[in-house]
Amino acid sequence: MLLGVGDLSLAELEERAIIAALERSSGNKVEAARRLAVTRQTLYHKLKVLNIEVRWDIRRGD
Repeated sequence: MLLGVGDLSLAELEERAIIAALERSSGNKVEAARRLAVTRQTLYHKLKVLNIEVRWDIRRGD
C-alpha cells in the first residue's frame, strides 16, 4: 500500500493523479494525458466529471 492513500477512494486517487499530472505539465492537457497514459478525450471527460478546472494562472506558472 502507498503511504497516505489507504483511506482514499478511487475517485480521490484519480483526481490527485490528474491534478499532479496537470501541475507537472504546467496545465498542458495533452502532456498531462500522455503522462497519465490516457487519451486527451478521456482526460477532458474526467476533468468534467470530477469538476476540475484548469486555470490560466496554473498554465503560465504564476
